[in-house]
Amino acid sequence: MTEGDTMAGDHIREIHVVCNTHWDREFRDSFEKTRAKLVECLDTALDLLRDDPAYASFMLDGQAIVAEDYLEMRPERRAEFSERLRTRRLFLGPWYTLPDAMNVGAEALVRNLQRGRRVARSLGGEPMKAGYIPANWGQPGQIPQILRGFGIDSALIYRGISPHECPSEWIWRAPSGDEVVAHRFARLARYNWYYVVHRPATRGKDWLDKDYRLEESTELPVRVADGQARGASNFTLLCPAKELHAGRVAAAVQHLLDLEAADSSTGLFLAMHGHDISVPHPLDPEVVRLAQEALPGKRIVISNLEDFMARVSDALDRSTAIVLTGERRMNLKEGYWTYLLPGTISIRTPLKVMNFEAETALTLVAEPLAALAAVHGAAWPERELDRAWGFLLGNHTHDAIAGCAPDAVSADVQFRARQAMDLADTVAERAMAFVAGRTTGSPLTAGTARLIAFNTLPFDRREVLDVEVALPPGVEAEALCVTGDEGRLLACEEISFQDDSLFVDSPWDVPAIAQVKMAMLRIDVPLRACGPTTLHIGPGEPPLDLDDAVAADGRVIDNGLLSIEAQRDGTVTLLHRASGRRFNGLGRFLDEGAAGTFWWPKPLPHDQPILSGGEARVEITDQGALSATLSTQVTMNLPVQAVNGERRSPQAVPVRLETHWTLRRGDPLVHVEILFTNPCRDHRLRVLFPTGVRTGHVAVGAHFDVVHRPIAHPDCTGWVEPHQPTAPMQGFVDLSDAGGGLALIPHGLLEYEVFDDADRTLALTLIRAIPIRLAVSEEKQEVLPDTGPLCLGPLGFRFALFPHEGDPLAAACWQQAQRFNTPVRVLQAGAGPGKPSPLASLIRVDNPRVTMTALTRSEDSRHLAVRLFNPGDSDQPVTLAIDAAITAAWRARLDETPGEAIRRTGEGFGLTLSPHEIATVLLALPDGGRPSLRT
Repeated sequence: MTEGDTMAGDHIREIHVVCNTHWDREFRDSFEKTRAKLVECLDTALDLLRDDPAYASFMLDGQAIVAEDYLEMRPERRAEFSERLRTRRLFLGPWYTLPDAMNVGAEALVRNLQRGRRVARSLGGEPMKAGYIPANWGQPGQIPQILRGFGIDSALIYRGISPHECPSEWIWRAPSGDEVVAHRFARLARYNWYYVVHRPATRGKDWLDKDYRLEESTELPVRVADGQARGASNFTLLCPAKELHAGRVAAAVQHLLDLEAADSSTGLFLAMHGHDISVPHPLDPEVVRLAQEALPGKRIVISNLEDFMARVSDALDRSTAIVLTGERRMNLKEGYWTYLLPGTISIRTPLKVMNFEAETALTLVAEPLAALAAVHGAAWPERELDRAWGFLLGNHTHDAIAGCAPDAVSADVQFRARQAMDLADTVAERAMAFVAGRTTGSPLTAGTARLIAFNTLPFDRREVLDVEVALPPGVEAEALCVTGDEGRLLACEEISFQDDSLFVDSPWDVPAIAQVKMAMLRIDVPLRACGPTTLHIGPGEPPLDLDDAVAADGRVIDNGLLSIEAQRDGTVTLLHRASGRRFNGLGRFLDEGAAGTFWWPKPLPHDQPILSGGEARVEITDQGALSATLSTQVTMNLPVQAVNGERRSPQAVPVRLETHWTLRRGDPLVHVEILFTNPCRDHRLRVLFPTGVRTGHVAVGAHFDVVHRPIAHPDCTGWVEPHQPTAPMQGFVDLSDAGGGLALIPHGLLEYEVFDDADRTLALTLIRAIPIRLAVSEEKQEVLPDTGPLCLGPLGFRFALFPHEGDPLAAACWQQAQRFNTPVRVLQAGAGPGKPSPLASLIRVDNPRVTMTALTRSEDSRHLAVRLFNPGDSDQPVTLAIDAAITAAWRARLDETPGEAIRRTGEGFGLTLSPHEIATVLLALPDGGRPSLRT
């Protein structure tokens, strides 16, 4: 170089080296095997922080669960761990577990941050106040608002944002207007220092050299060689060399600046020193010291993300900073290691359904029922719900919930999901029983029974319910009727009626046996918002002439709102009577060959997609005045697998696919269930819905929002990561024009695509069945024999279609999505000793454009917490009508820090939600946390 020449990175004033580990809690190995490595990692970290003051700090990957995992095995180090946390030598949180947001629900993200904070504080510290998000394969647009709701004003991401969009420092704005200062990791993502500086300095190798010569090793490599390792048995170094190659440090640091310094617009450089399951190295401070000696004009320090982002915030010129709004799902145009990788939402889809059901069981059933029981005097089931959330959020580590880990990990995920659901059911059923004991003291007349139906949603709804009623032995089937709360006769149909017996359990006796007449009834029930509705079953004549009964004839079912007609090829035509619109050719199946990895889907190079067709079997499989089901059955001959990753096998097997289309009395939804047995590998199966809607955008339910995405594919010619036309959804996906539209409401499925064709065809992914190719390193992918992700065997998926007038907000698509996916729980209650109290709605939300995601107890145990969101572009006034003796309410942040008081007017509390706002309302609980119903 000659005088006056400049080098890359000359504008860099500070290099902040953040020592960390990225802790995949269960990815290559199951949890307990990985925890053994965690114990070694944190033993080493605590030793270094104790013995070497120069080792300023260590970050535990932005998640707090690792502290619980470690201290369960090392309780004797709890005080030391807490001291390092308190003095900011250890950083954990803000998350409890690092989720992939696209694979979990919105409310789960809030509870994740709440629990992360609680764990940190239980250890005497505070969660890290930096929005570290290294694990999202795509970023929800409301993340800035969520972070600000926890007092966090920064975000650090690298997936879903490409270097051509902005420099490393930028402003991320939520649709609500909330902003955070954001950092885009540069081309080497979250391990730039680890690769480019640490590896040459401590291994003496080129930064990308991953070759290891066993024959030359003196580091005692060992591996299990008896075939009993329950997984891949790789080598582990028991005595890794601790060498410093001091002469390589200066060039390595300059090389890192050559690669990434241009991304920084502030002169501040983030050097992330950590890798997957990495352990802190005792030479880390010395390497940093040598780097400082080599570049004396720069400040190079072991730092932390809080301090780094504070410096960025001070240095960033907000008047010229690039502002990006909403979700970040950009594919990578140039560079490497910061790909979007959006494919995991279609892997192990039965696992995604199970997680969705567990989230729903907790947030929309168990917690609202516990709140209802609380206003009747019940104690809050704190430990049961805390344990349930522990199981559920323990599943939300990104690799586990994404389904991209081995079968052993997915088996543990299923176990924890079942525990969460069992606990949620226990809470729900005990809450229903408690309410029944406070509201059903009146005796029953001979030959009668009483049901209590619980609607946990904050709006009135009407549902056709299938219920089991145990009646006295002498009751006859021909003489049953059902009346509601006010004595109104309800439409009812008998499905079955037979002699049976049931155990009667008592805490003070052996199980007794009651002889009963078991009646399976179908009842059309109007349900009050967020409360119980009592049904009386007894002798009498049910109403026989229903003006709006569901009709079924041959290949057609009709409920007066909708009509479905089956075609010869197994597709159906749907007529929406209010608008007169017909949707033709719905329900055709598309099967395609699938290659690539869980993260990065690829088609087979020489694939020939297969569409269902031919003569279908059509029949009415359920016919009644309240509900009718039209069933279609098609057979597809599908190749058994792919050949050499190029094309599909000529060997094919017949696969029978059954689709059940159900219409219910007074219901604007088409309930759809698809059943099949999958014997094939290396394929993706989707179901298609040509909408005929004239639009260039699709409206999609998202985390606390509705987003609008273009249908046309961007031109990504020459990009390092091709565009993926499939996309994630939460709640629903909708295509609308001036004449209305069609929404699809999934039950736990997450991936859709809208074809850029004349019909604007909507495709719903049922399965993407490919083997595990563990991408631990770009140079080697481990293909595992695990069969779980192939989704072999019997499968079933549910969803609904919602044709409507207006746009998806005017049609209240979020409300319909919650209706479809939130079950009405029903309890049979006999006579008891109690005095009945009034039955009422605990809470009612009067604006269908505003959606409730939580009704639970606040973290301080003194309030009920209600979470609402407005997904639209205009202010939405809403009144929370409260039938409990609650006289005070406050707005609050997501972390439940109280804000302004809300004045009670009449029967409730009124507030206005600004566009795209997430609002938390705290309702004061009198009498030591047990409010009473207003009388």
